Amino acid sequence: MVAATGIAAAFHAGARSKAILAVGGAVSLLAGLASVLLGVMLSTASG
Repeated sequence: MVAATGIAAAFHAGARSKAILAVGGAVSLLAGLASVLLGVMLSTASG
């Protein structure tokens, strides 16, 4: 998940068109939120 966030952020940062900028930002946001959610789920499941 964290790798997907970084890759999407790299695409977002290097975007030349508005479409790629928007998609990269959206994917980066969703992957980041998924990473946080997964981390919370893993920490509460093991506790």
